[in-house]
Amino acid sequence: MKKYFLSIFLICFCSTVLMAQSGQFMHQFELGILRGNAGNWDGSTMSRTNLSIQSFHGARITENQSVGITLGYDRYEQMDLVPLGFGWRGFRHLDKKLGILGAFDLGYGSAFLEKRQREGLFETWYEGGFFFHPNIGLTFSAGKSPSYYTLSLGFKRQIAHYFSGFLDASGENSISSPLLPRGFSSLTQETYYLNSLSLKLGLVF
Repeated sequence: MKKYFLSIFLICFCSTVLMAQSGQFMHQFELGILRGNAGNWDGSTMSRTNLSIQSFHGARITENQSVGITLGYDRYEQMDLVPLGFGWRGFRHLDKKLGILGAFDLGYGSAFLEKRQREGLFETWYEGGFFFHPNIGLTFSAGKSPSYYTLSLGFKRQIAHYFSGFLDASGENSISSPLLPRGFSSLTQETYYLNSLSLKLGLVF
């Protein structure tokens, strides 16, 4: 699935680069926070605030709409994820200084920044998962420059996984199961459903 997603991403990236050469390219950089709840071992929850950085590289398909690719960095308590996906941006200028925007991103958050840990026969690692992120906001003129600032509020749902297991000393599965990776005698998977409100400041140019 990840290889299939990466292939589609590369095709879209090449198409975006070709359209950029015709002057239809746009770029948005955003910095903000993700606000949500985190679960504790005893079943209680606590609030969390996480750093989120994202860039959008797209091509205009109409005067007020662009589609393209997104690349980001989200720092959660449990792990650091790199979201990679497809994005849509819609803009409507109300006057010369103010406008409204809508956005939607869909893709895969990779956990490749997290190292696989092993101590004896016990091994742990993180894997990413799919995400979606709709948001709305306002645009503000940046003076005489054709660039403009953005302020957006949205909702982001990110799925991620944590694996921990014991390796089989013999190098083969002691339990016959298609769900158990080769070389493991046991494996536990914990899935994170990270639901967050996003608040971001950005620059479009």
